[in-house]
Amino acid sequence: MIDRLDTCNPDREKSARKPTNNKAQLPNGKAMTQEEIIRMAREAGFADGVVDIVGFEGFAKFANLVAAHERERLATKFMEMHNAQQHRNNYFAFAARVIREET
Repeated sequence: MIDRLDTCNPDREKSARKPTNNKAQLPNGKAMTQEEIIRMAREAGFADGVVDIVGFEGFAKFANLVAAHERERLATKFMEMHNAQQHRNNYFAFAARVIREET
């Protein structure tokens, strides 16, 4: 299977050798190291061969998408809580803005 994938992408060998900064920049400005992302991929059940094929950049993009989705899910939940508690002072809207990095 790896040979077939390599045949489909003749630049794979060249792209695999590109130097990376070994960190994925998350939208919140924090960075995850290559080791952290690969460790999480393996914990999620990805085999070493898949990790090698997808590569650090692929998993970094995926990690960014998952993080953004989770932040939006939490922010939406906080806004729902804010709307349900409008008759009281609450900090749910503030929490949603912080999560969405609007402050």
